[in-house]
Amino acid sequence: MKKKQRNFLRAIYLILLILTIASMSVSAHRIYLDVVQQTITVEAYYGDGKAAKNADITVYKADGEIYLNGTTDEDGLFSFKIVEGVDSKNLTIEVEQVGHKDSITIGSSSIASERDEPFLPFQAIAGFGYILGITGIVTFYGSWKMKSTGKK
Repeated sequence: MKKKQRNFLRAIYLILLILTIASMSVSAHRIYLDVVQQTITVEAYYGDGKAAKNADITVYKADGEIYLNGTTDEDGLFSFKIVEGVDSKNLTIEVEQVGHKDSITIGSSSIASERDEPFLPFQAIAGFGYILGITGIVTFYGSWKMKSTGKK
């Protein structure tokens, strides 16, 4: 292999390594909510399990009107009671914190939990496999190009 091609492949590997590391640092881009009926308690946390501290909470009635606003505590928790006359089965709870936003609507049936998403290690492994696949394609293409031009 020529020095120029080796340097090119090294640059590709370095870029892929940087992208892998950068994608791991932004993996917590979702906020999950757990809601317990009666006194409604919202538990807001990121994909890696860290609490969403001091996140803004907005609760909307079924007609879209704001029912109440609040902020999560240091453990990512926020609780409130439903006053008489408000339909607790049609509230939408929205959690927002710098660049992260999620919401859940409390329906008459059970709340679908989004916690069944793959754990972070599996996401990292899947991402790494994706990057290795792309690296393989780039390497194959470079090898094929060298063979087709007759260079070694």
